[in-house]
Amino acid sequence: ETPRMFVCSEEEVRAYDVASEQRRRQEMEQERRRRHRMQKEWQEIQDFLGVHHFPDVNSAQSSWWGFKRTYPLHTAVREGNWRMYQLLVKHGANRQ
Repeated sequence: ETPRMFVCSEEEVRAYDVASEQRRRQEMEQERRRRHRMQKEWQEIQDFLGVHHFPDVNSAQSSWWGFKRTYPLHTAVREGNWRMYQLLVKHGANRQ
């Protein structure tokens, strides 16, 4: 059995092209928004790390005597900053 061929009118082809272009634009806009959100989140993390003097999301600070180590996740939890905790984990902080 031979495959059936479908014939579309020029109007149907144009409608398909318009719909395809709209989908492509929507996907591009979603990607742009995702990147913008990620940049804002990363800036929030950088601000948090700067205020608390951490060089990066997995760097520890030692206590004055060197017996205790504190990480950005510990600091976020101690402050009750659950959003920052989630952002740190999302952006690669080690939970162990």
